[in-house]
Order: sequence, then structure tokens, then C-alpha cells
Amino acid sequence: MPDFFLSIDAILQSPVKKFELGIGECFFTNVPMLIRTVLGSCVCATFYHAPSHFVGAFHAVMPEAGINTGTQSCKYVDTAIASMAGRFEEQAIPFDEIIVKLFGGTNKFSETDQTSVQKLLDVGMKNVTSAKAHLKSYGFRLRAQDVRGDVGRTLYFHTSTGDVWVKKHKSTHSKLLVASGEEDTFHRLHMAKDLCRYVHTGS
Repeated sequence: MPDFFLSIDAILQSPVKKFELGIGECFFTNVPMLIRTVLGSCVCATFYHAPSHFVGAFHAVMPEAGINTGTQSCKYVDTAIASMAGRFEEQAIPFDEIIVKLFGGTNKFSETDQTSVQKLLDVGMKNVTSAKAHLKSYGFRLRAQDVRGDVGRTLYFHTSTGDVWVKKHKSTHSKLLVASGEEDTFHRLHMAKDLCRYVHTGS
């Protein structure tokens, strides 16, 4: 069994706190945790600063807040990234030292079968485009990504290492497992051996 399966299995069975990142939520901490979220057309960006152990993540639904600013800033890609930038800035952490990874932006229609109207309504593409543009504007460097496609994802972010594991929903059965909320869902998804690990391996 590959090393990364052993490592995620150890994390899942350890007493490390597990946190479910909901739609429209942001997360910022320096406490060891395993963060889990489920993505469709939404996007999630993870932020990891190894020297300080501060990390962040958001689960955004729409690309731009427009006039909808205020208490739901993490619902929108642009304001979620601004929120993350603000939290790291408070800790005096240079943005170019933060490892950023981007996930999600699923398109429920096949890329080849999209009509012009469906392309206009492709929120997943808009979310990914917005995320990349706003990350770049703040000076964040995108180190890894798993975006687009026509299936959803379940994401696991280990805050102690910055590692991210992604399971793609290849069948209705997988989706039901993700949605079940059962305590052993993490382990059962892991044992399916179709998790992909996203680590930072270079500058």
C-alpha cells in the first residue's frame, strides 16, 4: 500500500480534531486538525505556512460578491481570498511563503456537450477563474490544483503538514458515502484506494 494511504489512515485513526468546513465558511488556525469539505461547482483553496503552522481554507459558492458584502464574505471567492489575506497579514506572514492549493469548480455538463447558455451558467469555471485571478492579485502562489471536470470531490486537509487528499465522486455509491455523515466514512473512503494526495514538492 502506498505511503500516503498509510499516513492518511494514521491521521484518521488518531485523536486529531476533525472539522467539517461548510459552504460559505472560512477557517484559520494554527492547531493540528483534519479539515473535510465536499465540493461541486464550489471551490476550496487551502493555505499553509510551514514556519508558523498557520493555515487557512475557504469553501466559496460564487465568484464575486458584488454588492453582497458583509457577514457572508466567505461565500464569495473574491471576498474569501481577501479574508484569508487579512488573517495572514495580521500574523505578519509574507504571502509568497504560503503554500496555496485550489480545488473544485466542477461542471455538471460535459465540456464537449455544453451549449452556449450552459457555458454562460458554468459557475464552476467562473469560480476557478476568479480564484486564480484574485490569488495572483494578492501575491499568493498557486502550488497545486485539481479543478474542473464533471464529478464532485471530497477534500481532506491536514493542517499539520499542509497535505491535501482528494476523493473524486465516480459513482452514486461514493456520493452517498460522502453524504452519510457516518463516523467511519473517512476510513471507508480511504480504503477505496482512489484518493489523490496533493503535496508541495518544490518552489
